[in-house]
Amino acid sequence: MSKPLTLGELENDKDLNVYDSENGLKPPAMPEVITRAVLELTAAFDERPYDINNGRCEEFAFELAEQLSGCFVICPDWEADAPGHFWVFVGGRHYDAEIPEGTDDWRDLPIMKRYFRK
Repeated sequence: MSKPLTLGELENDKDLNVYDSENGLKPPAMPEVITRAVLELTAAFDERPYDINNGRCEEFAFELAEQLSGCFVICPDWEADAPGHFWVFVGGRHYDAEIPEGTDDWRDLPIMKRYFRK
């Protein structure tokens, strides 16, 4: 299992979305492929998406990342004002079990919305 990126690393590295054939990076998976992969993996976990995100998100994110090209697993910095959560970032969008269609802003992940509402 590779080390996930932190939010700080994500926000500071604007090149993460760039396909780089010289360095062997694959182009990111297409959004419809990602959504289908999220839905299929959620079904394989046989749990509600909410439950996956509240106990098995790290396992889910790394398994999803193994299926997709050009993606990164993200988790907040320990100093960040955010819950401990893992998700996949690919093609400029953030994906987890609760939002298979992805979102442009990690703060719009359902688990983050619940956390920041408190």
